[in-house]
Amino acid sequence: MSYDLRLHSSLASDTKLKASELNKLEDKFLIKDIKTDPEGYLLGFSVSYSDEDDFFDFWRQDDNSYFSFITFGSPPEYKVKFRSIVKDIASALNLLISDPQASSKGRLSSDEFNAAEYASIQRLIAEKRLRDQINRNQMLDEVTQTDYFVIYFVTTKSPESGDYLMLMLNTVGYYASKVRIGETLSKVISRDMKSFIPDVNYKVVDIKPNFDTAKDKNGNDLPRSAVYLTVPYFDPNEVRPKGQLSWSNLDETK
Repeated sequence: MSYDLRLHSSLASDTKLKASELNKLEDKFLIKDIKTDPEGYLLGFSVSYSDEDDFFDFWRQDDNSYFSFITFGSPPEYKVKFRSIVKDIASALNLLISDPQASSKGRLSSDEFNAAEYASIQRLIAEKRLRDQINRNQMLDEVTQTDYFVIYFVTTKSPESGDYLMLMLNTVGYYASKVRIGETLSKVISRDMKSFIPDVNYKVVDIKPNFDTAKDKNGNDLPRSAVYLTVPYFDPNEVRPKGQLSWSNLDETK
């Protein structure tokens, strides 16, 4: 199932968009994969905000509206971004918006559309973030009853390019450790970071229990949790002996 939105001409009769209309989006958006019919009208295009890389696809329908969607399982933040980009395109191109999921099936201006659901979506996001924070704190402070491994994914943002970077141990890749019976994850993280990246401030942004498994020294498979941390950018050679650590572009680590 999907969450769908459509863009319509603001004229009395539905009209197709000329490809040249997309020029009005260049200040704020990136446009790619433009497809046109023989007369130069848009069949489809992909668009994202100029400072992001989440592209949304639009396709022309039989009624000359332009259709796009996201899956219902998408995070609330992604739904907000989707609605935001549709609203901003409609505003720039003087189009109307229809939301098949809404109780009102009419076509809305960008201002009307923006007000229709913004407050409820923001509330959902706040509630989700609070739940995530509570769950994260519980996992950090819970005294473990069984041994398990932990693997750390440490990221930062390049001050020069703005790209997201992943911290790598040049010999083994990712830094990993073990939480033993009677320990808490928060204490293990604190201990490990003092060894791994001493004197660097870090923030735990996510924890995924049972991320995968790893073998202990006896060859037994133990569950392994993933801990995601963000840190300010630093020169790896000033934190550990030269050559031990390096930053890798996040895309290259996938």
